[in-house]
Amino acid sequence: MTSVFKRSADRESAYRLVENESVDAEAVMTAAHQAAARRCAGARFVYVPVDKTSLNVTDLAEKKGFGMIGTSSAKAQGLNVLTALAITPDGVPQGIAHQRYWARPRKTKSSRRVRKTTPLGQRESRLWEGAMADVANTFAAVENGGRPWFQIDREGDVSGALEWAVTGGHLLTVRAQSNRRLAEAGKRRTYVRDLLEALPALGVRQVHKSARPGQSERIADVEVRAATVQLDIPIDESHKRRRVLSMNVVLVSEPSPPDGEEPLDWLLFTTAPVDSFEHAVSVVTGYSQRWRIEEFHRAWKSGTCNVEDSQTRSSTHLIRWAVVLASVAVRVIRLAYLARAQPTASAALEFSDDEILAIKMVVAPRDPPTDPTLGTVVGWLASIGGYPGLKSAGGPPGFIVLSRGLEYIQPMVAALVGMRALKRDQC
Repeated sequence: MTSVFKRSADRESAYRLVENESVDAEAVMTAAHQAAARRCAGARFVYVPVDKTSLNVTDLAEKKGFGMIGTSSAKAQGLNVLTALAITPDGVPQGIAHQRYWARPRKTKSSRRVRKTTPLGQRESRLWEGAMADVANTFAAVENGGRPWFQIDREGDVSGALEWAVTGGHLLTVRAQSNRRLAEAGKRRTYVRDLLEALPALGVRQVHKSARPGQSERIADVEVRAATVQLDIPIDESHKRRRVLSMNVVLVSEPSPPDGEEPLDWLLFTTAPVDSFEHAVSVVTGYSQRWRIEEFHRAWKSGTCNVEDSQTRSSTHLIRWAVVLASVAVRVIRLAYLARAQPTASAALEFSDDEILAIKMVVAPRDPPTDPTLGTVVGWLASIGGYPGLKSAGGPPGFIVLSRGLEYIQPMVAALVGMRALKRDQC
């Protein structure tokens, strides 16, 4: 907070906010979730990637109410967080649709037998189902609300989540964590991947592959296969009681990756239709939107908000502060993608009059337009943040340069607000 607020009065106000026990972080989150759903009203469907991360914080005395994160051998501490992000079909993030924080108890490494016998209802895997149900209820309460289409990585490939989506008629795509067993007559076991790999490809599609450690960002030519299968899934902790669940599945594989590059390979379970190449491609397109939530995590934790650097006195104080910063991080990412999707829209839809004036004062030409477009103002803002231009940068501005630009103009925005208040008082 000391790096966010430069004036002592502002810092004192921030401290009072996060330390005020009457401030309900759940209520603040609920308001943000409802606002995200309202922004998505009218959309045919809404991509909702759900992902888990952790906030790694320092608590040497272990008295702030944090818990274990990561593996027990790492001895890291902090909070675990499950977040859902609402994204309209044009790829623009609209806000946080769900967020849950929890402290995992500090304990010694449990044996595999103990973990496997933990009742399913008490496992963290149930959080995925709870998050999706919460998002579905929030969107259902909005007039003309979009239908959530959940996009989940391998960690969320849990039987309870699959069953919830199928039985409730919800849209879900989840990347397979393992090669699940098919329900087949007889004693011979068969598996999903074996079935899909034996099918002819429906067609070839280009997919954007994000950069990873040791792997470059690139466009991959992939083959797409799809089928409807009957999964054999467990329904209790012993895995002895099982049931058959009908799921659609899409296999995305890259037959000829560049030298030194890991081939793209996704096995996707989905409740969306896959009875044509176009339907299967829509599933692949939806899953590719999941990377937006990873951008949110970077902006929230390091690129913009640096939430893990917070030195609050307790975990409840950190949660109040983190909830506010989550909306800040989403706004920056939203600006980046909205300027690409709707460059000719009025900048007044996303910026206050004072923000537009401050940006004009720094970089605008001598006679700036009275109602500049969103694309124009975002371009000006990015240049303030150090963006060299489309040709030099190799692409449109991202959230880091926009974050720098917003931080740069904030003192000017505060000055404009203060001058207007002073003028009113003098009148």
